[in-house]
Amino acid sequence: MYLSNNTIIDFQLIQYADYLILSNSSFSWSAAYLNTSAKK
Repeated sequence: MYLSNNTIIDFQLIQYADYLILSNSSFSWSAAYLNTSAKK
């Protein structure tokens, strides 16, 4: 879900999400890699 026009906020939303569904992009993959709360 696209919530803002701010790259930093979008990155942090992915980084702190509980569950992740990602697109095939380096932006979402890097944020997911740094995520510590996702169910793995």
